[in-house]
Amino acid sequence: FQLPGFTKAASGTQQSSLDALRSAKETSYFKDGNNLWVKLVVDKAPVGPYRHPYGIQASIDVSRSAATVATRD
Repeated sequence: FQLPGFTKAASGTQQSSLDALRSAKETSYFKDGNNLWVKLVVDKAPVGPYRHPYGIQASIDVSRSAATVATRD
C-alpha cells in the first residue's frame, strides 16, 4: 500500500524499485519521491487457541518526520 508523506520504514527490507517490491516475498518497502510503498507479508499463521481472529497478523513501523506510527494489519 502507498503512504504519501511518510519517509522511511524502521523494519522490512528496502527494495530498489516498485517492481522489486511487488515481487518481494518478505515484508518490504520502497521510497519513491514523497511516497513510501509498503508490502506486508505474513509467513505463517499462529497455531493454537490464542490467535488473531482472522488467523494472520503482520506489522511494520513507518515514520513521517520525527513522529513514528505503527501500522498493523
